[in-house]
Amino acid sequence: TDVPLVPAIFNPTGTARLELITVSNTKDRRIALNAYGIYQATDNVMITVGTESYLDNVSYANPSQKFPSGASAINYQNIGFFAETSIKSQIANITIGGRLDKYTNVEAVIVPRIAITRAFENVHIKALYTQAFKTPTVLNIEFAPVNTTILPERYQLIEFETGVRLSDKFQVTVNAYDITIKNFIIRTDL
Repeated sequence: TDVPLVPAIFNPTGTARLELITVSNTKDRRIALNAYGIYQATDNVMITVGTESYLDNVSYANPSQKFPSGASAINYQNIGFFAETSIKSQIANITIGGRLDKYTNVEAVIVPRIAITRAFENVHIKALYTQAFKTPTVLNIEFAPVNTTILPERYQLIEFETGVRLSDKFQVTVNAYDITIKNFIIRTDL
């Protein structure tokens, strides 16, 4: 009901609607439940754990429109668990963690994270290795070709940084990183 008109420059009559938006105009509802806990084990060790879950309900704005499966509404759910430990030592500060997520009709994803940092009086250094992901949207799943397994997009980041504070008002930082993305989710047509 909320689809805009095609801009007048492309449609002098002002009556046409953007077909792409019409085809993919959905009503989306999400119910989420999240819980987190932080435990300070010692002055130098902190542990964080948690879970995040949600249920997505999606229907078309146009009640007569159906998904390829024939359903007028679809539900998908996600559940994720994560844990992270931060350790402060005389050598460096170290953070180690990971996350596990399972989304309906998509393979489970496990991603690690490790960060090592150290600050001296005028110099700091950081090394980071992390992975992340993006789950497919409901429409990515619904419009996937039959017998196709959709994988989450996966991101890997390797980063090194060092910096020198030359004065109270001037600092120089050098950062080098490599980002790799795998399993691009591409929707070519509706």
